Amino acid sequence: MKVYIVHGLNSALDKHWFAYLVGELAKRNISCYCLPMPNPTAPDAQEWLDFLKKEIHMDDQTVLIGHSVGCVAVLTYLAHTGAKALGTILVSGFDEPLERLPQLNPFIELYRKQPSISPLANSYVFAALDDKSVPYELIDRLSRNLESVLIRYPHGGHFKEEDGYDTFPALLHKVEDIFRK
Repeated sequence: MKVYIVHGLNSALDKHWFAYLVGELAKRNISCYCLPMPNPTAPDAQEWLDFLKKEIHMDDQTVLIGHSVGCVAVLTYLAHTGAKALGTILVSGFDEPLERLPQLNPFIELYRKQPSISPLANSYVFAALDDKSVPYELIDRLSRNLESVLIRYPHGGHFKEEDGYDTFPALLHKVEDIFRK
């Protein structure tokens, strides 16, 4: 059993809920790797895809978690490799251009070059109605496009530490649920 976390723009391994999840899963004998994505302040879609192809070692007991643009990176990885994850969890994910962050459009373009990967087995999308980084409507559409279960919060922002998310028990429980199935 293993989990890979793909963080987002301007992020790192020690941010938000990532270290919490790694530590909690280790207590449950589940290997969890928060991948140190290259150039997180100026990410390149192809560079991230190449990195994921090198770092992720898929088997039938692998869960992939993405946060923000890390969700698009996870989806692109799955689309380009044809890999099947035991479960996929997308936190504040999107698969459409963000007006506020046009520098992320190449991630969307690279993802859309491949055939659709919908539906994903054991797929969950966490969304907050007050997310100021990714409009809720985009997260909701992503969930519907992938036929994923949408887990909606009235408050949660972008699920970052400044939004109160240095821990994320609901996400931990969802990972545990996936491995129990």
